[in-house]
Amino acid sequence: MTMMSEFGAYNKEEMLTQAHQAEPDYVGFYTEDEGANAPRKPFCYICRRFWLRFFRQLREHSEYILYRFPFITHFLERRKCIKCCGICWFVWLSALTGTLFFYYLLMFSFVSGLPLDNDKLFESIEDLSQSNSTFTRVCRFKDWSYFVGSWVGKIINHHGVVLEIANSQGQPTQFLQMEYGARGTYWQIATAPYPDPRYGVVAMDKVGSMPCRYKCGDVDPDQRSPERLLWFLKKYRKQGYNIFHYNCIVFADMVLNFHLPAHRKTECFTTAEMQQHYAEVSARVSAAAKVRDTGLSTGLRSSKIT
Repeated sequence: MTMMSEFGAYNKEEMLTQAHQAEPDYVGFYTEDEGANAPRKPFCYICRRFWLRFFRQLREHSEYILYRFPFITHFLERRKCIKCCGICWFVWLSALTGTLFFYYLLMFSFVSGLPLDNDKLFESIEDLSQSNSTFTRVCRFKDWSYFVGSWVGKIINHHGVVLEIANSQGQPTQFLQMEYGARGTYWQIATAPYPDPRYGVVAMDKVGSMPCRYKCGDVDPDQRSPERLLWFLKKYRKQGYNIFHYNCIVFADMVLNFHLPAHRKTECFTTAEMQQHYAEVSARVSAAAKVRDTGLSTGLRSSKIT
């Protein structure tokens, strides 16, 4: 059978034969390695539908983002070196932005610690005033906080203050130690106070080698009354902790400068030297207590004899 058209006559059987001969080449050209590159089909119909929908939505959103922000397309067309530099620059700017935002929160006390207010400390200082005790020496000490032994640790460290308490005869009897930080005021009155480990690194193998751990000086005669210290603490009792302008270092410097005379004569002491001074005061207090107890017992015996 032949087919007639305006272009001439064609044999139908001849056309089908030519088509069957060309089909293997066509199929081979478009399906070569198709089975190897074909994605693995999901194990169920629901998973397959979800998989296709997910990639369709992902493609649509990607196209919208590229349309909305054409600089991304421009960035993807750059060289690898420029891409790496751009990514590093973006990461650095993001870190700098976060740091500046956190600095802003700290600077304006949106993130702050507890205030100086401590009723028990105030009561103890009032008791010292009632017993006619005075402060004769003031010391500022420092502890490691982070980066122990490094030059960064020498800048970022913890500070506290120690006040030597003398009785009405002017003899040292005990010490008042105060440490201020984000968690409030840690303090103690003892003959041999020890820095609080909750604020700094106080292990002897860490702080024993500090050449000038304690910086001490004689208290000005006008500032020796505990009432003066009580006035100072109550003045700043509601001042919240701020890591930049009201921290442990600022507090220790304020107390030190508040008690020192105008010429600010100070001396440096190591941990061993301060511990020796604590031991001398403790021994003197213990000896005085024994003498007092001996005198009381002698007085009681004499009263019983009479």
